Amino acid sequence: MPSKSYMRLSPEKKKKILDAAFQEFSVKNVEHASMGAIAKNAGISRTTLYYYFTDINDIFMLVMDTIMERFRESMNYGEGNPIDIFEGYYQFFKYVSSFKGTEYEGFVKTIFSEMNIKLQNIITEPYINFFISNKSYVKDLDKLDYENREELLDILFALFSLITVSINYYYKSDIEFEIIDHKFRRGLRLLRYGVVKEKYRKEELKNE
Repeated sequence: MPSKSYMRLSPEKKKKILDAAFQEFSVKNVEHASMGAIAKNAGISRTTLYYYFTDINDIFMLVMDTIMERFRESMNYGEGNPIDIFEGYYQFFKYVSSFKGTEYEGFVKTIFSEMNIKLQNIITEPYINFFISNKSYVKDLDKLDYENREELLDILFALFSLITVSINYYYKSDIEFEIIDHKFRRGLRLLRYGVVKEKYRKEELKNE
């Protein structure tokens, strides 16, 4: 998380750092991004940037948190207006898809094309904490088949993997959005209800 010193900066200075981070992550993935390049593009020293952030992962999470905050604002969900987790992931997929052809396309292509388990965990872990700490934001979370935090992480990991595959396919091809949207919704349905037909499901679960 950004330091308290960063939080006390003016909105203009925060925006310069955030814009510089977006610029760097649009051409390099997290493992190859440079704190020095971000500092230079933000018009501050590398030492100052380290005063605000622990490392490159810290800055990356600021970028992701900013995206998620804008997403939450666009969806207008929160306490008293919870969202179904599957609907939430679908809406996030559409939200990220909408960046195609915009100034953020490079960022999305770089991040999602270089997605690996380490990066996926970096992204997913904070939202596990969010869902657990803010259950009133999420509808029917208790309906999910998990017994502990690790199993909830597995569910979110699977959902995010579907987003990663779908976004990569959409951004790297000339496919129409309606086609990838259909594929994504079908994939989401299979994750939600399983790939085994209902008439066989109960019997197979009994034999596990």
